[in-house]
Amino acid sequence: MRKALIGYASVFLLAFLLFLVAGLPASVVLERVALPEGLEVSNPRGSAWSGQATLADRHGPLGNIDWRLDILPLLLGRLGADLHFDGPLGEARGHVRVDSPAITIRNLDLSLDILAITSRPPALFPTRGSLVGRIGEARVDADGIARLEGQLSLQQTGLTFPMELALGDFMVDFATANNTITGTISSSEKPLSARGQVRITQGSRYQLNLTLRPDSEAGPALKDALALVGRPAADGSVSLTQRGDLRRWLGN
Repeated sequence: MRKALIGYASVFLLAFLLFLVAGLPASVVLERVALPEGLEVSNPRGSAWSGQATLADRHGPLGNIDWRLDILPLLLGRLGADLHFDGPLGEARGHVRVDSPAITIRNLDLSLDILAITSRPPALFPTRGSLVGRIGEARVDADGIARLEGQLSLQQTGLTFPMELALGDFMVDFATANNTITGTISSSEKPLSARGQVRITQGSRYQLNLTLRPDSEAGPALKDALALVGRPAADGSVSLTQRGDLRRWLGN
């Protein structure tokens, strides 16, 4: 009898906590969320359990985000939610889990407008195209990017300034092994072939090794643009090696 009473009380307490969480206004929850510097949230709607809000940065509105919380992990002190973002930059949806200080993203599907991204603020060479892909899993902790699995595709890319210049389609396949993230870069063959790798170690240290080669029908404008990147080889290809720290790049 005693065990039965304890069981009933536990079920009642759980139901009561679920009721409290579900009934909290979205604004109450967002007031307690520490956002990255420069990111603002406004016009919260709905509840903590299922709500919506508008995102903006220092350059203007980004779009709307809606969420649906995982209740049971929340009761154990862990935050997890299904997120959906939609706005001028494009669309993304996936699942986010926060185990402070680590953040894990799973099954992230995205379709973003590259020109809209490179126009915030305006880039030196605005680039058109779409960034499409799925990230099966990504984990970020205090040291940086700890894991990245998935594929990203840059589709129908091209420069819009100082001239219209088609570049083609590019793909990056990410995998993680032995604390090293490796991104294998490939492309369509026309008008520009790309082959190489980017490796990320220690969470943020990266090295890019990339070879770009115009196809035989590429115009002089593309070849001249490649010559600005590096010295062309006999076949017109240009090899690029770059090292750096992602934290410094993101900080800019």
